Amino acid sequence: MSDRLDENLTAELHHLHQEIRNLKQDQKAFEAQNELLRTFTNLMRTSTGSLMLRSVLQQTLKIAIQFTEAEEGSLFFLDPKGTVVASVLARGATIRDHKQAIIGQVLDKGLAGWVNHHREIGLITDTKTDDRWLTLPDEPYLVRSALGVPIFRSQTLLGILTLMHPEPGYFTEDTASLMEKTAEQMGVVLDNVRLYVEYQKLERPSSIPEKSAEEPSHEEDSLDKLGFYMLTERGKFVYANRQLANLFGYRFAELVGLESFLDLMAVESRRSVFDQIHECFQGDRKRLTYQGKGRCSDGKLIAIDLYGERTKLYGKLVIIGVVQQC
Repeated sequence: MSDRLDENLTAELHHLHQEIRNLKQDQKAFEAQNELLRTFTNLMRTSTGSLMLRSVLQQTLKIAIQFTEAEEGSLFFLDPKGTVVASVLARGATIRDHKQAIIGQVLDKGLAGWVNHHREIGLITDTKTDDRWLTLPDEPYLVRSALGVPIFRSQTLLGILTLMHPEPGYFTEDTASLMEKTAEQMGVVLDNVRLYVEYQKLERPSSIPEKSAEEPSHEEDSLDKLGFYMLTERGKFVYANRQLANLFGYRFAELVGLESFLDLMAVESRRSVFDQIHECFQGDRKRLTYQGKGRCSDGKLIAIDLYGERTKLYGKLVIIGVVQQC
């Protein structure tokens, strides 16, 4: 009897530890998305086009390296036809022809090519014994373990992330699971960046030059005041940051416990915002926009600017967006 009880307790503890690991991975994935949304929001004010895309790709790779403590990494960004249209290489800046040659070789015989073909994560515990790894001539780093991660948006492959480390066996199944969840959140942001860049190309006359990332931004400090949110169809919070709670004068636990996101709107505006949310989930509308009055916890009204976009999270429709005080 006691042996069976011990077995049950052991199984319960194992299940609990697994749940804790999953929750920690989910939290990290949302942290990655939050950081990329902050980057994207800032770049919408300071840069355009290919400069914006490259900056977001660099930040995406930086986050992946930080999360996994990898030594090096690279990231390929693909168009709908599967062609690499932008990239960040582990070896840094490279002349164009050489860069294209490296990308071609890796997609033909390397881990990134395997990920592209199989559409799944590729874990290499030792590059010396795994033929999926291609060692390039004059490679300026040592790689003994690697992790290839596809970044999807729905069924479309947006990017291929490759993480590297000089120690064999460094990356594990837990690392792969973390990056699989993180890549799903990255895909949401990268797809929005792609759409935004395409929209800019249509709207911006070719004679108007793109802004440089070197130009100073006087609005960067305001990023700390941006409220990020994620909503279900019923207006319940899936995610919110503490800045959103601070903006409306709520404690964080109070904010996420609200009956509806609409509680943050002025009473006379709730119907119009509700209609937009409903159309995003049930109709053809993709974006939620509102400039008007927001209602704080003490009843005080403040001027706010709200933006959201319909997307999918784990196969379910949600709205992801930002709120700032005007």
